[in-house]
Amino acid sequence: MSRIATLVLLAAVALPLSADAQLTLKAGGSFASTTDSEGLPEGDTRLGAAVGLGFGFQFGEGKFALHPELLYVQKGGKFGDAGTLRIDELDFPLLIQFNVPIKLFTPYLYGGPQAEFELKCMAAGDDCVNSESVRWGAVAGLGFRVFELVTLEGRYNWTFSELSEELSAEPRTILVLLGLDF
Repeated sequence: MSRIATLVLLAAVALPLSADAQLTLKAGGSFASTTDSEGLPEGDTRLGAAVGLGFGFQFGEGKFALHPELLYVQKGGKFGDAGTLRIDELDFPLLIQFNVPIKLFTPYLYGGPQAEFELKCMAAGDDCVNSESVRWGAVAGLGFRVFELVTLEGRYNWTFSELSEELSAEPRTILVLLGLDF
């Protein structure tokens, strides 16, 4: 079984679905760059895609929720003549969410840790050498739920682990996501 299939299967088994769970399909854009590195020149933002799903488990009379997610995210950066760094990842954030319940419109804040599994890494058209296949990071963001059906979120992901020993840069990503609740 491939590494991707194994990760997806484990995530599906680990998330206990109940009547109170809320499934959200998410899609949007990623605006990615990396921190400075001796191996990489100062770079520009790379525009990519993000798509995935999340589960919401309410507690504390609905003001708090636990939100594990599975997202495919394109990261990296553009480095002028040096080329482009392209990283495709499966991100698994485990988010704690605080809701401000307002009828028909619910703003919320969230944050938490994130495991990042590299699927592909290309630097200037070549495979990244000795890149870390698992990295760790954190997520913080805010969102709005309208009519208990549609969500709009903005989040910042920062990765604490370096790309590799040769590339000491760390990915930084802003995501803008639109969601549909079920």
